Amino acid sequence: MERIAILAGAGQLPIAIAKSVTARGGQVHLVVLGDGADQRVDDYPNTKVGWGRISRLLNALRTNGDAIVIAGAVSRPDLGRIKPDFGFIRHLPDILSMLQGGDDAILTRVVRFFERKGFVVKGVADVAPELVAPLGNVAGPAPSMPTTRDIERGLQILDAVSHLDIGQAIVVADGHVLAIEGAEGTDRMLERLSERSRNGNAPTGALVKAPKRGQELRIDLPTIGGMTVANAANAGLAAIAVHAGKALVLDQDRLAEATRAVGVSIVGIEGMTSKTALSRAPSTARWIGASLSRISPTDADRRDAAMAAQVSTTLAAFQTGSAAAVVRRHVLAVAAAEGPVAMAERLATLRQWGGVARRQRQGAIAIRLDGLTETNYKGELERIMISAAAASLAGVAIIRAVGKSAGAVLPSDLSAFADANGLFLIEIADYP
Repeated sequence: MERIAILAGAGQLPIAIAKSVTARGGQVHLVVLGDGADQRVDDYPNTKVGWGRISRLLNALRTNGDAIVIAGAVSRPDLGRIKPDFGFIRHLPDILSMLQGGDDAILTRVVRFFERKGFVVKGVADVAPELVAPLGNVAGPAPSMPTTRDIERGLQILDAVSHLDIGQAIVVADGHVLAIEGAEGTDRMLERLSERSRNGNAPTGALVKAPKRGQELRIDLPTIGGMTVANAANAGLAAIAVHAGKALVLDQDRLAEATRAVGVSIVGIEGMTSKTALSRAPSTARWIGASLSRISPTDADRRDAAMAAQVSTTLAAFQTGSAAAVVRRHVLAVAAAEGPVAMAERLATLRQWGGVARRQRQGAIAIRLDGLTETNYKGELERIMISAAAASLAGVAIIRAVGKSAGAVLPSDLSAFADANGLFLIEIADYP
Protein backbone atom coordinates (compact mmCIF):
# COMPACT_ATOMS: atom_id res chain seq x y z
CA MET A 1 0.00 0.00 0.00
CA GLU A 2 1.41 3.39 -1.05
CA ARG A 3 2.34 5.65 1.86
CA ILE A 4 2.75 9.29 0.82
CA ALA A 5 3.81 12.07 3.17
CA ILE A 6 2.69 15.43 1.83
CA LEU A 7 4.70 18.48 2.86
CA ALA A 8 1.73 20.81 2.72
CA GLY A 9 1.59 24.55 2.27
CA ALA A 10 -1.53 26.67 1.76
CA GLY A 11 -4.21 26.22 -0.87
CA GLN A 12 -6.27 23.41 -2.35
CA LEU A 13 -3.48 21.34 -3.89
CA PRO A 14 -2.39 19.31 -0.82
CA ILE A 15 -6.03 18.34 -0.22
CA ALA A 16 -6.54 17.38 -3.86
CA ILE A 17 -3.46 15.14 -3.72
CA ALA A 18 -4.56 13.52 -0.46
CA LYS A 19 -8.02 12.84 -1.91
CA SER A 20 -6.52 11.28 -5.04
CA VAL A 21 -4.06 9.03 -3.20
CA THR A 22 -6.64 7.74 -0.70
CA ALA A 23 -9.21 7.16 -3.46
CA ARG A 24 -6.78 4.66 -5.01
CA GLY A 25 -6.22 2.88 -1.70
CA GLY A 26 -3.06 4.65 -0.61
CA GLN A 27 -2.27 6.24 2.73
CA VAL A 28 -1.40 9.90 3.28
CA HIS A 29 -0.04 11.98 6.10
CA LEU A 30 0.06 15.76 5.76
CA VAL A 31 2.99 17.57 7.34
CA VAL A 32 1.65 21.11 7.47
CA LEU A 33 4.30 23.81 7.31
CA GLY A 34 3.57 27.29 8.63
CA ASP A 35 0.21 29.02 8.69
CA GLY A 36 -2.56 29.31 6.13
CA ALA A 37 -3.22 25.64 5.35
CA ASP A 38 -6.65 24.59 4.12
CA GLN A 39 -8.90 23.64 7.06
CA ARG A 40 -9.57 20.30 5.38
CA VAL A 41 -6.10 19.08 6.40
CA ASP A 42 -7.79 17.92 9.60
CA ASP A 43 -9.79 15.41 7.54
CA TYR A 44 -6.53 13.47 7.15
CA PRO A 45 -3.77 12.32 9.50
CA ASN A 46 -1.45 15.30 9.91
CA THR A 47 1.38 16.89 11.82
CA LYS A 48 1.58 20.68 12.08
CA VAL A 49 5.10 22.10 12.09
CA GLY A 50 6.16 25.68 12.69
CA TRP A 51 8.97 27.40 10.79
CA GLY A 52 12.28 26.47 12.32
CA ARG A 53 11.23 23.03 13.55
CA ILE A 54 13.33 21.14 11.02
CA SER A 55 13.96 18.07 13.18
CA ARG A 56 10.24 17.64 13.80
CA LEU A 57 9.49 18.15 10.09
CA LEU A 58 12.05 15.61 8.89
CA ASN A 59 10.95 13.05 11.48
CA ALA A 60 7.27 13.43 10.56
CA LEU A 61 8.01 12.96 6.87
CA ARG A 62 10.32 9.99 7.42
CA THR A 63 7.97 8.22 9.83
CA ASN A 64 4.79 8.60 7.80
CA GLY A 65 5.78 8.12 4.17
CA ASP A 66 7.71 5.89 1.81
CA ALA A 67 7.91 8.93 -0.49
CA ILE A 68 7.14 12.62 -0.12
CA VAL A 69 5.29 15.14 -2.25
CA ILE A 70 5.84 18.89 -1.78
CA ALA A 71 2.71 20.90 -2.56
CA GLY A 72 0.97 24.16 -1.75
CA ALA A 73 1.95 27.79 -1.39
CA VAL A 74 4.56 28.73 1.20
CA SER A 75 5.64 32.30 1.92
CA ARG A 76 9.29 32.98 2.51
CA PRO A 77 9.82 33.03 6.28
CA ASP A 78 10.76 35.97 8.42
CA LEU A 79 14.01 34.57 9.81
CA GLY A 80 13.87 37.08 12.65
CA ARG A 81 10.73 35.54 14.17
CA ILE A 82 11.08 31.79 13.85
CA LYS A 83 11.78 29.55 16.85
CA PRO A 84 14.58 27.24 15.71
CA ASP A 85 15.24 23.75 16.99
CA PHE A 86 18.58 21.92 16.86
CA GLY A 87 17.79 20.62 13.37
CA PHE A 88 17.31 24.15 12.08
CA ILE A 89 20.65 25.26 13.51
CA ARG A 90 22.37 22.15 12.18
CA HIS A 91 21.00 22.72 8.68
CA LEU A 92 21.26 26.53 8.74
CA PRO A 93 23.82 26.73 5.87
CA ASP A 94 21.51 24.64 3.68
CA ILE A 95 18.50 26.75 4.63
CA LEU A 96 20.23 30.05 3.92
CA SER A 97 21.41 28.69 0.59
CA MET A 98 17.89 27.56 -0.32
CA LEU A 99 16.48 31.02 0.33
CA GLN A 100 18.78 32.72 -2.19
CA GLY A 101 17.61 33.53 -5.70
CA GLY A 102 14.36 33.28 -7.59
CA ASP A 103 11.58 30.77 -7.08
CA ASP A 104 12.93 28.24 -9.55
CA ALA A 105 16.36 28.17 -7.93
CA ILE A 106 14.86 27.90 -4.44
CA LEU A 107 12.51 25.05 -5.34
CA THR A 108 15.27 23.09 -7.04
CA ARG A 109 17.44 23.41 -3.92
CA VAL A 110 14.52 22.31 -1.72
CA VAL A 111 14.14 19.09 -3.71
CA ARG A 112 17.88 18.44 -3.61
CA PHE A 113 17.92 19.01 0.16
CA PHE A 114 15.33 16.31 0.80
CA GLU A 115 16.99 13.91 -1.61
CA ARG A 116 20.30 14.32 0.23
CA LYS A 117 18.45 13.35 3.40
CA GLY A 118 17.43 10.07 1.78
CA PHE A 119 13.85 10.94 0.83
CA VAL A 120 12.20 9.83 -2.40
CA VAL A 121 10.63 13.01 -3.81
CA LYS A 122 7.71 12.45 -6.16
CA GLY A 123 5.79 14.93 -8.27
CA VAL A 124 2.04 15.43 -8.29
CA ALA A 125 1.88 13.71 -11.68
CA ASP A 126 3.35 10.58 -10.07
CA VAL A 127 0.78 10.26 -7.28
CA ALA A 128 -2.29 12.08 -8.65
CA PRO A 129 -2.07 11.87 -12.47
CA GLU A 130 -5.70 12.85 -12.98
CA LEU A 131 -4.86 16.37 -11.80
CA VAL A 132 -2.53 16.95 -14.75
CA ALA A 133 -3.94 19.17 -17.52
CA PRO A 134 -4.86 17.24 -20.71
CA LEU A 135 -4.21 18.53 -24.21
CA GLY A 136 -7.13 20.33 -25.85
CA ASN A 137 -10.38 21.69 -24.51
CA VAL A 138 -10.77 21.12 -20.76
CA ALA A 139 -13.96 23.06 -20.04
CA GLY A 140 -16.10 25.72 -21.64
CA PRO A 141 -16.29 26.54 -25.35
CA ALA A 142 -13.30 26.35 -27.65
CA PRO A 143 -11.36 29.66 -27.69
CA SER A 144 -11.98 32.01 -30.62
CA MET A 145 -9.25 32.68 -33.16
CA PRO A 146 -8.33 36.10 -31.64
CA THR A 147 -8.12 34.47 -28.20
CA THR A 148 -5.98 31.67 -29.61
CA ARG A 149 -3.58 34.28 -30.98
CA ASP A 150 -3.42 35.90 -27.54
CA ILE A 151 -2.62 32.50 -26.02
CA GLU A 152 0.18 31.93 -28.52
CA ARG A 153 1.56 35.40 -27.83
CA GLY A 154 1.52 34.82 -24.08
CA LEU A 155 3.29 31.48 -24.38
CA GLN A 156 5.93 33.02 -26.63
CA ILE A 157 6.67 35.75 -24.09
CA LEU A 158 6.81 33.34 -21.14
CA ASP A 159 9.28 31.22 -23.07
CA ALA A 160 11.43 34.25 -23.94
CA VAL A 161 11.86 35.22 -20.27
CA SER A 162 11.84 31.75 -18.70
CA HIS A 163 15.62 31.86 -18.06
CA LEU A 164 15.09 34.97 -15.93
CA ASP A 165 12.95 33.11 -13.39
CA ILE A 166 9.89 35.35 -13.63
CA GLY A 167 6.45 34.09 -12.59
CA GLN A 168 4.61 31.42 -14.51
CA ALA A 169 1.65 33.46 -15.73
CA ILE A 170 0.84 36.27 -18.14
CA VAL A 171 -2.32 37.98 -19.38
CA VAL A 172 -2.61 39.03 -23.02
CA ALA A 173 -5.61 40.66 -24.73
CA ASP A 174 -5.82 41.81 -28.35
CA GLY A 175 -2.08 41.20 -28.67
CA HIS A 176 -1.21 43.52 -25.75
CA VAL A 177 0.34 42.35 -22.49
CA LEU A 178 -1.90 43.42 -19.61
CA ALA A 179 -0.05 41.82 -16.71
CA ILE A 180 2.95 39.64 -15.92
CA GLU A 181 3.05 37.59 -12.73
CA GLY A 182 5.62 38.47 -10.11
CA ALA A 183 5.80 37.72 -6.41
CA GLU A 184 2.10 38.44 -5.88
CA GLY A 185 0.89 35.23 -7.53
CA THR A 186 -1.81 34.65 -10.13
CA ASP A 187 -4.85 35.60 -8.08
CA ARG A 188 -3.54 39.02 -7.05
CA MET A 189 -2.31 39.63 -10.58
CA LEU A 190 -5.84 39.03 -11.87
CA GLU A 191 -7.31 41.26 -9.17
CA ARG A 192 -5.32 44.15 -10.63
CA LEU A 193 -7.28 43.69 -13.85
CA SER A 194 -10.75 43.47 -12.32
CA GLU A 195 -11.72 46.93 -13.61
CA ARG A 196 -11.73 45.53 -17.16
CA SER A 197 -14.89 43.50 -16.51
CA ARG A 198 -16.84 46.60 -15.48
CA ASN A 199 -16.62 48.46 -18.77
CA GLY A 200 -19.44 46.49 -20.40
CA ASN A 201 -17.31 45.02 -23.20
CA ALA A 202 -17.32 41.36 -24.14
CA PRO A 203 -14.62 39.19 -22.53
CA THR A 204 -11.31 39.25 -24.39
CA GLY A 205 -7.83 37.89 -23.89
CA ALA A 206 -6.37 35.00 -21.97
CA LEU A 207 -4.49 34.02 -18.87
CA VAL A 208 -1.58 31.77 -19.89
CA LYS A 209 0.27 29.61 -17.32
CA ALA A 210 3.29 27.46 -18.10
CA PRO A 211 6.38 26.24 -16.24
CA LYS A 212 9.77 27.64 -17.06
CA ARG A 213 12.13 25.66 -19.26
CA GLY A 214 14.41 23.54 -17.12
CA GLN A 215 12.13 23.88 -14.08
CA GLU A 216 12.03 21.13 -11.47
CA LEU A 217 8.65 19.62 -12.43
CA ARG A 218 8.16 17.67 -9.21
CA ILE A 219 7.35 20.86 -7.35
CA ASP A 220 5.33 24.04 -7.96
CA LEU A 221 3.66 23.20 -11.26
CA PRO A 222 1.34 25.94 -12.56
CA THR A 223 -2.08 25.28 -11.05
CA ILE A 224 -5.62 26.47 -11.76
CA GLY A 225 -8.99 25.71 -10.22
CA GLY A 226 -12.41 27.16 -9.60
CA MET A 227 -10.95 30.29 -7.97
CA THR A 228 -8.80 30.95 -11.03
CA VAL A 229 -11.88 30.74 -13.25
CA ALA A 230 -13.76 33.23 -11.07
CA ASN A 231 -10.83 35.64 -10.99
CA ALA A 232 -10.31 35.38 -14.74
CA ALA A 233 -13.98 36.19 -15.30
CA ASN A 234 -13.73 39.16 -12.93
CA ALA A 235 -10.76 40.36 -15.00
CA GLY A 236 -12.84 40.27 -18.18
CA LEU A 237 -10.90 37.42 -19.77
CA ALA A 238 -12.24 34.94 -22.29
CA ALA A 239 -9.91 31.99 -21.63
CA ILE A 240 -7.36 30.27 -19.44
CA ALA A 241 -4.59 28.27 -21.13
CA VAL A 242 -2.21 25.91 -19.33
CA HIS A 243 0.69 23.78 -20.53
CA ALA A 244 -0.75 20.29 -21.12
CA GLY A 245 1.12 17.63 -19.17
CA LYS A 246 3.05 20.24 -17.15
CA ALA A 247 0.27 22.04 -15.28
CA LEU A 248 -2.43 21.04 -12.82
CA VAL A 249 -6.17 21.54 -13.04
CA LEU A 250 -8.08 21.18 -9.76
CA ASP A 251 -11.83 20.60 -9.44
CA GLN A 252 -12.00 19.27 -13.00
CA ASP A 253 -15.35 17.62 -12.30
CA ARG A 254 -16.87 21.01 -11.39
CA LEU A 255 -15.15 23.23 -13.94
CA ALA A 256 -17.67 22.56 -16.72
CA GLU A 257 -20.42 24.17 -14.64
CA ALA A 258 -18.14 26.98 -13.45
CA THR A 259 -16.97 27.92 -16.95
CA ARG A 260 -20.48 27.77 -18.33
CA ALA A 261 -21.67 30.16 -15.63
CA VAL A 262 -19.01 32.80 -16.35
CA GLY A 263 -18.21 32.15 -20.02
CA VAL A 264 -14.50 31.36 -19.61
CA SER A 265 -12.78 28.68 -21.71
CA ILE A 266 -10.06 26.40 -20.32
CA VAL A 267 -7.66 24.76 -22.73
CA GLY A 268 -4.52 22.63 -22.45
CA ILE A 269 -1.87 23.76 -24.93
CA GLU A 270 1.45 22.46 -26.19
CA GLY A 271 4.58 24.23 -25.01
CA MET A 272 7.16 25.98 -27.13
CA THR A 273 9.30 23.66 -29.23
CA SER A 274 12.51 25.70 -28.85
CA LYS A 275 15.43 23.63 -27.56
CA THR A 276 17.74 26.55 -26.90
CA ALA A 277 19.77 26.01 -23.77
CA LEU A 278 19.40 29.01 -21.50
CA SER A 279 21.57 29.87 -18.54
CA ARG A 280 19.92 29.63 -15.13
CA ALA A 281 22.21 32.44 -13.92
CA PRO A 282 22.33 35.10 -16.66
CA SER A 283 25.56 37.05 -17.03
CA THR A 284 25.41 40.52 -15.53
CA ALA A 285 28.69 41.92 -16.90
CA ARG A 286 26.96 43.99 -19.58
CA TRP A 287 24.54 45.58 -17.13
CA ILE A 288 26.77 46.97 -14.39
CA GLY A 289 25.92 50.63 -14.99
CA ALA A 290 27.51 53.93 -13.99
CA SER A 291 26.75 55.55 -10.63
CA LEU A 292 24.93 58.89 -10.68
CA SER A 293 24.52 59.43 -6.94
CA ARG A 294 26.77 59.51 -3.88
CA ILE A 295 25.33 56.26 -2.52
CA SER A 296 27.03 53.23 -4.05
CA PRO A 297 25.25 49.91 -4.53
CA THR A 298 26.64 46.74 -3.01
CA ASP A 299 27.72 43.96 -5.34
CA ALA A 300 24.50 42.07 -4.53
CA ASP A 301 22.38 45.13 -5.33
CA ARG A 302 24.25 45.66 -8.60
CA ARG A 303 23.42 42.07 -9.54
CA ASP A 304 19.76 42.68 -8.71
CA ALA A 305 19.75 45.88 -10.79
CA ALA A 306 21.42 44.01 -13.65
CA MET A 307 18.84 41.24 -13.52
CA ALA A 308 15.97 43.77 -13.44
CA ALA A 309 17.52 45.47 -16.49
CA GLN A 310 17.73 42.13 -18.30
CA VAL A 311 14.07 41.44 -17.58
CA SER A 312 12.98 44.86 -18.81
CA THR A 313 15.11 44.88 -21.96
CA THR A 314 14.15 41.33 -22.90
CA LEU A 315 10.47 42.28 -22.69
CA ALA A 316 11.03 45.43 -24.75
CA ALA A 317 10.91 43.25 -27.87
CA PHE A 318 7.28 42.53 -26.96
CA GLN A 319 6.41 46.19 -26.22
CA THR A 320 6.03 45.54 -22.49
CA GLY A 321 8.06 45.35 -19.27
CA SER A 322 8.98 49.03 -19.03
CA ALA A 323 10.23 48.38 -15.48
CA ALA A 324 11.09 45.48 -13.20
CA ALA A 325 11.98 45.10 -9.53
CA VAL A 326 14.36 42.43 -8.23
CA VAL A 327 15.44 41.60 -4.66
CA ARG A 328 18.06 38.93 -3.98
CA ARG A 329 17.70 37.59 -7.51
CA HIS A 330 13.95 37.26 -6.98
CA VAL A 331 11.67 39.09 -9.42
CA LEU A 332 9.14 40.97 -7.30
CA ALA A 333 7.22 42.72 -10.05
CA VAL A 334 7.19 43.56 -13.75
CA ALA A 335 5.37 46.53 -15.27
CA ALA A 336 3.00 45.76 -18.14
CA ALA A 337 -0.10 47.81 -18.96
CA GLU A 338 0.00 49.52 -15.56
CA GLY A 339 3.26 51.36 -16.27
CA PRO A 340 6.38 51.77 -14.12
CA VAL A 341 4.98 54.24 -11.60
CA ALA A 342 1.99 52.05 -10.68
CA MET A 343 4.24 49.00 -10.51
CA ALA A 344 6.60 50.79 -8.10
CA GLU A 345 3.69 51.94 -5.94
CA ARG A 346 2.52 48.38 -5.29
CA LEU A 347 5.95 47.04 -4.28
CA ALA A 348 5.40 47.84 -0.61
CA THR A 349 2.46 45.39 -0.56
CA LEU A 350 4.59 42.48 -1.79
CA ARG A 351 6.16 40.27 0.85
CA GLN A 352 9.88 40.09 0.27
CA TRP A 353 11.94 38.81 3.18
CA GLY A 354 9.86 39.81 6.19
CA GLY A 355 11.36 41.84 9.01
CA VAL A 356 14.91 40.88 8.08
CA ALA A 357 14.62 42.51 4.67
CA ARG A 358 12.96 45.63 5.96
CA ARG A 359 15.80 46.37 8.37
CA GLN A 360 18.21 46.57 5.46
CA ARG A 361 17.59 48.01 2.01
CA GLN A 362 18.07 45.45 -0.74
CA GLY A 363 17.39 45.12 -4.45
CA ALA A 364 16.53 47.56 -7.18
CA ILE A 365 14.04 48.81 -9.73
CA ALA A 366 15.22 49.11 -13.34
CA ILE A 367 13.27 51.45 -15.66
CA ARG A 368 13.57 51.93 -19.40
CA LEU A 369 13.50 55.60 -20.35
CA ASP A 370 11.22 54.82 -23.28
CA GLY A 371 8.65 53.56 -20.76
CA LEU A 372 8.30 56.98 -19.16
CA THR A 373 6.35 60.00 -20.30
CA GLU A 374 8.98 62.04 -22.15
CA THR A 375 7.65 65.40 -20.93
CA ASN A 376 7.68 64.37 -17.27
CA TYR A 377 10.77 62.28 -16.58
CA LYS A 378 11.42 64.07 -13.32
CA GLY A 379 7.97 63.67 -11.77
CA GLU A 380 7.69 60.00 -12.69
CA LEU A 381 11.22 59.11 -11.60
CA GLU A 382 10.76 60.89 -8.28
CA ARG A 383 7.52 58.98 -7.61
CA ILE A 384 9.32 55.72 -8.45
CA MET A 385 12.15 56.59 -6.07
CA ILE A 386 9.74 57.41 -3.26
CA SER A 387 8.02 54.05 -3.77
CA ALA A 388 11.36 52.22 -3.93
CA ALA A 389 12.38 53.71 -0.59
CA ALA A 390 8.99 52.85 0.96
CA ALA A 391 9.44 49.23 -0.19
CA SER A 392 12.93 49.06 1.38
CA LEU A 393 14.69 48.72 -1.96
CA ALA A 394 18.28 49.91 -2.19
CA GLY A 395 18.18 51.82 -5.45
CA VAL A 396 17.06 52.57 -8.98
CA ALA A 397 18.65 51.82 -12.34
CA ILE A 398 17.75 53.87 -15.41
CA ILE A 399 18.13 52.04 -18.72
CA ARG A 400 19.07 54.23 -21.66
CA ALA A 401 18.66 52.58 -25.07
CA VAL A 402 21.70 53.78 -26.97
CA GLY A 403 20.76 55.19 -30.36
CA LYS A 404 17.08 55.40 -29.44
CA SER A 405 16.78 57.63 -26.38
CA ALA A 406 20.35 58.85 -26.19
CA GLY A 407 19.17 62.42 -26.50
CA ALA A 408 17.03 62.28 -23.38
CA VAL A 409 18.41 64.52 -20.65
CA LEU A 410 17.93 63.49 -17.04
CA PRO A 411 17.05 66.24 -14.56
CA SER A 412 20.18 67.68 -12.96
CA ASP A 413 18.80 67.33 -9.44
CA LEU A 414 17.73 63.69 -9.79
CA SER A 415 20.90 62.43 -8.12
CA ALA A 416 20.33 64.68 -5.12
CA PHE A 417 16.76 63.39 -4.86
CA ALA A 418 18.07 59.80 -4.81
CA ASP A 419 20.59 60.72 -2.09
CA ALA A 420 17.88 62.36 -0.01
CA ASN A 421 15.81 59.16 -0.15
CA GLY A 422 18.74 56.91 0.74
CA LEU A 423 18.89 55.27 -2.70
CA PHE A 424 21.65 54.55 -5.15
CA LEU A 425 21.02 55.72 -8.71
CA ILE A 426 22.80 54.17 -11.67
CA GLU A 427 22.45 54.50 -15.43
CA ILE A 428 22.72 51.45 -17.67
CA ALA A 429 23.41 51.71 -21.40
CA ASP A 430 21.46 49.20 -23.48
CA TYR A 431 23.33 48.71 -26.75
CA PRO A 432 21.44 47.16 -29.70
